[in-house]
Amino acid sequence: MKQKRIRCFLFILFILAALALACSCSLDTQEDGPTADLVAPAVDSVDPYDGEDSVSVVPSITIEFSEEVERVGAEQAFSLSDGASNVDGSISWSGNAMVF
Repeated sequence: MKQKRIRCFLFILFILAALALACSCSLDTQEDGPTADLVAPAVDSVDPYDGEDSVSVVPSITIEFSEEVERVGAEQAFSLSDGASNVDGSISWSGNAMVF
């Protein structure tokens, strides 16, 4: 039962990360001035991954993006739930990785 909850939790986390990416847009600066980056960032990795066994009861969750994202928007789009209520925690960044 506990593993099923963790898998559900990780699946929801992956979906939320994808939504965060879909809501962000960055600008590339070229000699002519800024141009819109029309390629949305992608989630490069999630740790722990969906279905992983032997996950710590209090793991950190890391979502690494393929490119820089608008951090405030990504943080606002992110939420974590145990199925009944939101899980409290803080977010930090390491390069393009958001850590909860």
